[in-house]
Amino acid sequence: MKNNKNFSDFFYRKAKLLKLKSRSWFKIKEINNREKIFYDNIKIVDLGSSPGGWSKFASDYTSNSIIFSCDILDNGLYKKCFFFKCNILKKNSYNDFINFIKVKYINLILSDMSPNISGNKIIDSKNIYDLYKVCINLCIDKLIFNGCMVIKLFYGYYTELIIKEIKNLFNYIKILKPVSSKKKSSEFYIVAKNFKIFNK
Repeated sequence: MKNNKNFSDFFYRKAKLLKLKSRSWFKIKEINNREKIFYDNIKIVDLGSSPGGWSKFASDYTSNSIIFSCDILDNGLYKKCFFFKCNILKKNSYNDFINFIKVKYINLILSDMSPNISGNKIIDSKNIYDLYKVCINLCIDKLIFNGCMVIKLFYGYYTELIIKEIKNLFNYIKILKPVSSKKKSSEFYIVAKNFKIFNK
């Protein structure tokens, strides 16, 4: 039986073999296989997109769709993908990204954003919550009624609050951890469907 390190290395090696920029491609592939979040003719936002694993999967898997991605780091270039480089946590950058999204509504919001882990649980939990709030604010501003959100989170002091808030905004949520996630990591993903708010 392979140990966790070798199992983790399996996805790293497989990503290299398939010429993928990151192992995150396998995570979104598994999430989609389980929850069917992608379909054709949709508008997608990818937060924390660098180096581009999720944007690439969305680009390859959907037809006639548009992807608006952003990150503080450079992203790969993919068909149907428009990239905006910014620190989305800054209010001005958030507003600029909203203006960059040249459609009225978004069908699917993805967030694979991660904070810089300091080891201080209080600081790390607050940083995780701040990233979550950016994603939720974007849902409130741009997500279509009955739209979907997929967000990466880490267990911390705000986990129960975050889950409660998401349940108030969506009719369906699923908590999962993809096989390709490192087992020692506290990361998990929430798939939230059927957004309750009508955006004007």
